[in-house]
Amino acid sequence: MSDEHLITPDPVPSALRDLPRAHGTDRPLHPATWGLHAWIRRLPEQRLLLLSLPDTINRTEVAERAGSAHESEARAIGAFVATMVWGYGPVGYGALRTERVLSQNPQAGFVFQSVARVARDEGPRAAFASLASERLHHLSPAIGTKFVYFCTAAHRAAHRDRTAPVLDQVVRRWFHRNAGIELDGSWSLINYFHYLDALECWGDALGLASDHVEALIVDQELAYGSGRPTSEASDQRTTGVEALEEVRVAIGRRGGDQESQARPHLEALTRLLTTA
Repeated sequence: MSDEHLITPDPVPSALRDLPRAHGTDRPLHPATWGLHAWIRRLPEQRLLLLSLPDTINRTEVAERAGSAHESEARAIGAFVATMVWGYGPVGYGALRTERVLSQNPQAGFVFQSVARVARDEGPRAAFASLASERLHHLSPAIGTKFVYFCTAAHRAAHRDRTAPVLDQVVRRWFHRNAGIELDGSWSLINYFHYLDALECWGDALGLASDHVEALIVDQELAYGSGRPTSEASDQRTTGVEALEEVRVAIGRRGGDQESQARPHLEALTRLLTTA
């Protein structure tokens, strides 16, 4: 699959033009803190890997893990777990969601190794297409693109410094607000390649790699969001609703009539959160 541009995006948005000079040429690393014990409790088979990760993990360290993901299913799963640790950071349900992807997709190791091999041999667009074609249960595009990103970042030198950057809600909000481009959160190849076209075109104009542009976008959008208390409150409500859903699932796994007894109480709490 070719890594050539599909379209020619609009000129560099004004919000980006002055940022590279302010940041210099180093890519933001976006370090994430995380809690070891919750991850070991959910993923005991990954104990040695988890113990080897630093308390604060950044993009460079995850990319190093992803560099050998093509060698075996075990290494691919390890790279995925490291990606999730970085991606979820201090969010309490990150370990649960990671365990759910691995436990409900017996083929996950094979898929992740295959994607890593495609990332090494064929480049970013083919790597995204490879993962999009598999559709692992509970693996959203926002999380999937994090894994694809690190696999491509590990082999960027082989593909003219091209990578497959993360496309999540933070990035999509920035595109809507600053570029007038609507990107959805689906596995659509056209949608994701449109995103890559924009990042690569703007990066070429600014003398930056596409993932550097994405990292600057994330920095800017998070800074913008930090001054929006209504958005923060919305994020907190979303986190609360997700946590209640995880409680419901955990109760259901215990069997008996406990889930039916708990359901009205959990639904009442959910309504309280969503109508506040």
